[in-house]
Amino acid sequence: MLFALLFAVPDAHAQFSGSIGIGGQTTNNVQSLDTTAPDQILLPTINVNYDWLPSAVSKLTFSGSYDPNFYSVNPALSFNAMTLGATGLFYLTNQDAIAKESMSEKTSSSPSQRHSTHFERIPEAGDVGLSPFKPRGLFFSPEPPPNVQTRMTEAAMDERNDSLVDLASSALYTLSGQLDSTDISSTGLSKARTQELDDLKDSVSDALSTVADLLDSVGYSESAAEIVTKELENLHTPLARVMAHTKPSHTDPHLLDVAIASLRDAKPEGDFLSTAPPPMPSSSASIETKTLIETLQKLPPAPGRISYAEQLEAPAPAITLVTSATRLREFGYSDVSIHEDADDSSATTLATLLTTPISWSSHTGTNFSPADSLLFGGVFAGNPNDNHLLTFGAAVEGLPSGSFSLRGGYSYSRAAYAFDSVNSNTENRFTLTPRLAIGRTTVLFGEAAIGFRNYFNPLVLTVTPAKYDTLHRPKKGDTIVLLKSAVTQTAGSKFNQYSYGIGLAQFIGERWVIGALMAFNSNPNLRAYVTNAQVLTGPRGRSVRAAVQVAEDEYTYDLARYGIFTNARLPWDMDIGFDLSREHRVYGSAVGPKGAVLQQGRTEDGVFINASLSKLIPFEYRLASIFNSLMIAGRLAIEHVNSTVALYSFNATVLTLTTSLGF
Repeated sequence: MLFALLFAVPDAHAQFSGSIGIGGQTTNNVQSLDTTAPDQILLPTINVNYDWLPSAVSKLTFSGSYDPNFYSVNPALSFNAMTLGATGLFYLTNQDAIAKESMSEKTSSSPSQRHSTHFERIPEAGDVGLSPFKPRGLFFSPEPPPNVQTRMTEAAMDERNDSLVDLASSALYTLSGQLDSTDISSTGLSKARTQELDDLKDSVSDALSTVADLLDSVGYSESAAEIVTKELENLHTPLARVMAHTKPSHTDPHLLDVAIASLRDAKPEGDFLSTAPPPMPSSSASIETKTLIETLQKLPPAPGRISYAEQLEAPAPAITLVTSATRLREFGYSDVSIHEDADDSSATTLATLLTTPISWSSHTGTNFSPADSLLFGGVFAGNPNDNHLLTFGAAVEGLPSGSFSLRGGYSYSRAAYAFDSVNSNTENRFTLTPRLAIGRTTVLFGEAAIGFRNYFNPLVLTVTPAKYDTLHRPKKGDTIVLLKSAVTQTAGSKFNQYSYGIGLAQFIGERWVIGALMAFNSNPNLRAYVTNAQVLTGPRGRSVRAAVQVAEDEYTYDLARYGIFTNARLPWDMDIGFDLSREHRVYGSAVGPKGAVLQQGRTEDGVFINASLSKLIPFEYRLASIFNSLMIAGRLAIEHVNSTVALYSFNATVLTLTTSLGF
């Protein structure tokens, strides 16, 4: 279970947040090999984020996390993970519109991400990984993390105007409520006259609450200012007539004057964005009130603005609901959102966005001992999974229209392994990701990328030892002459990779999306990267065969992946996600110094199923004055792999349960 503790420091230009939690995971095969190695894993986590907004069109996010993983059955696999990162987000176009939007009460001051989802990426378990089919190391996305909330930034004048309008609205609501609880005195009045005054009292109350509703829903614009204040002034006479015949009460008619004075002091907005029709008053409302409502409803939107009804008919473009940062070899249900979760703005939707992420992470085993070396490929010096990873890059995404977007990105990573240094490497990757909408409900998305990986400390094999001219009993001052240098062979260490693929997402209504994809990785210089080698000898010292160990990463095999995915909002607002993929891999062979095959490659076929069920429970009142929602989620992952080498065939089932509190 994951219980998150989140903190926020109110600031117009920055926000601090964090989480503290614990998760539970169980698997029947933590090693993902043909042997069964079950485990129950405890997953505590601490996360801290700080959002700094230097302007309305930019944001810097600083983040840190500490994630210890405790394995119950196989404690040698336990490790601590720590990550520090920063991401810059900058809008390059539509800056004036974004700045204006960020100053309004209807948008956030920070540049909003283009879509959100109720699904959370649940990390894979362990330093050994639950499956060799999933990439090891840090998943690093140039897009800002989901569900980042920020507060509004407003100029001092706007704050004053809002305060005055809020004061007027509160005064009107208060006076309306007081009138509703006030009775007409029948002393000296006929029954008909008493009923007439009671109807007039209700009419005045309805008019007051209606104007207050309008101020709350559409704000205070130049188009409505004159009508609203005039209507309120016209209520002086009927209110005075009512108050002259009421029973003693706490009704304060001066609240009407307070509301009028506040609205006159406030500066109306320069335009008016019409909204959905407000609730109509009862039939006893005055003619002036009905006229006011009808007039406000008929006011046209300002030039360049669309009405509220039009906004409802034109939701965020469907392409913004499909993430462009996730590689297709990893794409699943959590990477596409339904329309109901769209949290977009008209200004940012078609803006060009620049993101600049940088991250450093550390992975350190906590319970390694030489006795557990079989779990780590026979390494005795230390946990070979221990590493430090530095990643940075940049990505620019442009949306010239609501039906097409193109993202270009570059990323660099450097991984250094303390106890398995031959696996230390650098990678450079260039990626293009287009998205194309066909109609309003169908989205095509693709990927074209090229990657370059270089192992900067490759294995060096001695083919022929060095030969020296030595004396039988060398004395002090004698020299040893090198006759022939050793002949060595360096393992091939530079690999290239082409990645490409295409996918389709079909949105059905506001609460359902289904899709399919194909993804391919092709390595033109396909071969296994040798990390260890030894020659096995026979009875008379003759070489029998060479035993080698190779790296297990995506540059050592060609990949073809075919998958389907879906997520939906069920009744009771439960979210369900599902993806099914089939992967075919062809691994390269390990080649010796003279081109001989030391270890034959293999072919693997795997089927992978991921399913998630979650429920977001909003709180009507903040819990502990901080939390406004509770997320409960469960995930099931099933893997089945067949390999031409029996050692790599396996089945695995993983269950993960989490809960989190949000604010």
